[in-house]
Amino acid sequence: DYVEQCASHESKGVVAPAHLPYGHPSLKNYPEHNGFTLWLVEDFDQPIDLDNDPIWTWSDGGLKEGQVRFAKEQISFKGGKMQIRVQKNTGRQQPCSHAQTEIVPRKPLVSGELRTRYNMFRYGRYEVRMRAPHVQF
Repeated sequence: DYVEQCASHESKGVVAPAHLPYGHPSLKNYPEHNGFTLWLVEDFDQPIDLDNDPIWTWSDGGLKEGQVRFAKEQISFKGGKMQIRVQKNTGRQQPCSHAQTEIVPRKPLVSGELRTRYNMFRYGRYEVRMRAPHVQF
């Protein structure tokens, strides 16, 4: 339902701006954790425009050793939830990617990857409410 990221107060002496948290928060009260400042919250109450959002974007890459190619179409937002689908890759796949420099070989599966634009949030405390799928291909 939501994603939040907290950065440690001790990390690099960063002072939190007054307009935190970033993202699209809708709740008025979020959990607090000693030694951490809440920087990013996403409640997914509204669909996110992954091409134009100032924080969120998508990836069209895939790990070299992995079996999944990422595609924006595999990410959707509905009813306060983000859904990332994985399915067999039956379509044509371009070997190039905007997310990585090397050629991405064809992958047997396609799914989605939600990313922060410019990899803005890479470390800290993350809390996520999610349900992992129970599927086998």
